[in-house]
Amino acid sequence: MSAMRPGRHAVFALCLLAGCATTPRVPVVPPPPHEQAGAPVGIAIVALRWFDPGTPAGSKGTPGSVAGAVALTGAAGAAGGAAAAGAAGASLGAMAAAAGPGALAAVAFMGAGAAWLGLMASVANDMAAQVGRDAGLAAVEEAAHESIGLFLDEHIGIAGGTRAALIRDGPGDPYDPAFVRALRERGYGSLIVVHGPKLDFFTFAGPDAVYFLDARAHARLVDTADGRVVAARNVFAQRRPRPQAEWTRDDARSARVEAEAATRTLAERIADTFVLQAFNAAPPYRNPPSCGVEHREPRSGRGFSGPAMQRVDSLTPRLAWDPVPRAPESGAALAGATDVRYDLRLWRIREGHADELIVERIGLAEPVHRIDAPLAPGATYGWSVRARYRVQGRPRAAQWSRTEAIRGPMRADQFAYVVLDGAVAQEIPCGHERLLSCGCVDSTAAAFLWQFTTP
Repeated sequence: MSAMRPGRHAVFALCLLAGCATTPRVPVVPPPPHEQAGAPVGIAIVALRWFDPGTPAGSKGTPGSVAGAVALTGAAGAAGGAAAAGAAGASLGAMAAAAGPGALAAVAFMGAGAAWLGLMASVANDMAAQVGRDAGLAAVEEAAHESIGLFLDEHIGIAGGTRAALIRDGPGDPYDPAFVRALRERGYGSLIVVHGPKLDFFTFAGPDAVYFLDARAHARLVDTADGRVVAARNVFAQRRPRPQAEWTRDDARSARVEAEAATRTLAERIADTFVLQAFNAAPPYRNPPSCGVEHREPRSGRGFSGPAMQRVDSLTPRLAWDPVPRAPESGAALAGATDVRYDLRLWRIREGHADELIVERIGLAEPVHRIDAPLAPGATYGWSVRARYRVQGRPRAAQWSRTEAIRGPMRADQFAYVVLDGAVAQEIPCGHERLLSCGCVDSTAAAFLWQFTTP
């Protein structure tokens, strides 16, 4: 079970301090193959266990596919971060040697600090691994392996209105040409291959340590006409932190419940990316800044570090939002959108975390909803809404609404996605200029929700 991944965090910290002058790249996900003219309209799903990209299972593919070129968040990213950190250290050492004894002393001090951070990261890793063993996380992960395929099937059917099926009779290699051809003959124009989920505990250690449950998966969209991987993406979800005792009591019930919730989030994000094309990496800047559908009531103001809290005057508040689907690149009204529906979620916020989903409404016909059951007095809630619609008969959706501002510390390795550049997949980390919830974060964390308090 992993913890801080010090190499990547070190490079991330250097970027924050020095300023990484990189140009943000927007992931371009093509329309799914089953939407092409004459293609079968079904979507096949194959769910496989998580794999290390350095193993034979990670290098399988067909000619023209991304095959083993995808660098999954984890071993490859940590190795790259460590190499970059080493190069930076060598560069600092060379400059210090040229500058004199004072600079050498400064570099020695920095080196000691880095060694201490490395030791703390190792301790955190060991602590997280022990909690994982106590909670039986390996068995939970094994059960979640097939669940992610079932959840993906369910979400595509509900949100996308497209026929999907989890394929259980496939070969060990889902990219086998004969297997892919057989899927097309059975009426599947697209194949989604999911690797994962991979479940880990994460902690910053310390005497009052709390443990986050991280879940990640890797998904690939395959054209069954020729077996090509046309898109790929890493997805990440993190559940609220708890002390060790809460994760392990009652036969580790919390670990099972939270793993299921995280797995559902991963499946939803995969469907959103490949089927509904709701992944917006470059949303328009608005005032107040918002991702996805614009909130109208209650409308939070803009504070220095994020949205300012607003108090509503009722325990059954009225929620309203912009009824017009908008293009993510420009914010202009989306031409040709029909059959517009809205999905709404409301969470209770406790101690800065989206603790409990209170309200979920799918397929609302109007851009307004009054909460029917009274909310708790003097409590904080966060809400998110999205528009679903059709463009030329094809299901599409806006991203779940959230703020652009970060209102709390976030882990560097949450910010990564995979895009295709020709036939090669590249992991594109979100640098400091992309630390926005719109494009890089999969979890609907409380820090990104528009919030209000009840009277």
